[in-house]
Amino acid sequence: MNKKIMIGVMLAALICMTMPAMAEPTPFVITGHVYGFCGNPCNGSYLRVTNLNTSEGGCPELIRIEILPAHVVQ
Repeated sequence: MNKKIMIGVMLAALICMTMPAMAEPTPFVITGHVYGFCGNPCNGSYLRVTNLNTSEGGCPELIRIEILPAHVVQ
């Protein structure tokens, strides 16, 4: 009986330790181009990320976009 209780406690502790790791969001990369109304690239713009399927914002804050020269690779 004592062995079963110890196994149960250890299993519960293991589940409690793994729950925060499962709840962390997966990072993702967004690529693309941002142009103004005239067709010129926009530098220093802000982008709001929205899931079009659910209309929920994916990020709690806005993401700043920097236009990099073509030869710069990130």
